[in-house]
Amino acid sequence: MSAVARVHRPGLALAESPPFDPPNPVYEAVEALFRTLGLDAARAGTPEWNPLGDLVLPGDRVVVKPNLVSAENLHERITGRALAASSTH
Repeated sequence: MSAVARVHRPGLALAESPPFDPPNPVYEAVEALFRTLGLDAARAGTPEWNPLGDLVLPGDRVVVKPNLVSAENLHERITGRALAASSTH
């Protein structure tokens, strides 16, 4: 499978304190990305929906690395707090 999809939601931010479980804006953006890619489209919106089921097999190991983009120290200059994530230049 070779596909690229993008979900853009202005103001979307990772939660810094619990609860982290859905519903939350980041979870909803990832879900929208999976739907945009058409993953398991036949079962989308049902409890049986498994968007990664064809890509990740039982026993596989997966690393999810979000691409959080920020200019170096930009977050700290804006908020006064250090960025609690990696910075992609």
